[in-house]
Amino acid sequence: MLGKDSKKNIQFPEQKQGTPSVVVLEDFFNEEFIREANNDFEEFIKKSSEVDFLSFGETRKNLSSRGSIYEEIVKSSKSINKICEYIKSEEFFKKCIENSTEAFKKKGLKIKIPKFNQNSFDSLRFAKKFSILWALNKLRFVLFRIPFFGDLFERLSLSIFGNVAPTVDVAQSAMGYEVGMHTDSRFKLMAGIIYLNTTKNGSDGETEFWSSEGLSNIENQKRYPDKDDINSSKLLMSVKPKAGRTVLFINSNDAYHSVKKFKGDKRNIIYFSFSVPILDNIWKTDFKVKSL
Repeated sequence: MLGKDSKKNIQFPEQKQGTPSVVVLEDFFNEEFIREANNDFEEFIKKSSEVDFLSFGETRKNLSSRGSIYEEIVKSSKSINKICEYIKSEEFFKKCIENSTEAFKKKGLKIKIPKFNQNSFDSLRFAKKFSILWALNKLRFVLFRIPFFGDLFERLSLSIFGNVAPTVDVAQSAMGYEVGMHTDSRFKLMAGIIYLNTTKNGSDGETEFWSSEGLSNIENQKRYPDKDDINSSKLLMSVKPKAGRTVLFINSNDAYHSVKKFKGDKRNIIYFSFSVPILDNIWKTDFKVKSL
């Protein structure tokens, strides 16, 4: 269960700002699991009659666990389903936290593990835009900001609905796909990428992590920084797709990352995240942070 003051479960000291916390693991998953999943991947993608997310000129196909036919499609592949089910387990969540302990310490983050619920789903958070549920979600966050009452309402909501919930995306990226420098949604605690295949030399498609030290918007960290800030940022790490490689990164308002443009090969991945959807912003900081 979340602590009495949930926002203090995770602390982000000002003196440690400016750099993302990343953990790269080469043997996080059984090699045979990865090989079987990648062998099934092309057929698996073809079976999906609904693509939940198509971007950048149809250069990425994405099946999300929030999609209406996710369960039906993911069960069509025994190997992919096996990995996805494990990702949604509390055992896997704890394993990710354990493997990120040093990253938390170096970042200056402290976390009291909230309760985990693999079936948790916030229907307000993910409601269709301009629907009644969408409007109620907006109202909820307005109420959270009311002095005194907002704190009480937030604590009550957290005690009833405040779970860490997993999300899984099975995705394939192709030539031309790229993602600019950004951070993930504020309600996410941690995210990860499991590479199922090794891309050919020269294909690019690396996941890049950036330093935001010295950016002009440091007190109001934006999810998508200004062009001038992007040009002055520093590349800290570039992770190339390699079969079996897993990348864990702790989300925060300065966890800037991007995906380098693909020049040739396809990239097969399973993306996952752990979040507390009921919160607008999980971070307690020493400076103002935009809630987005």
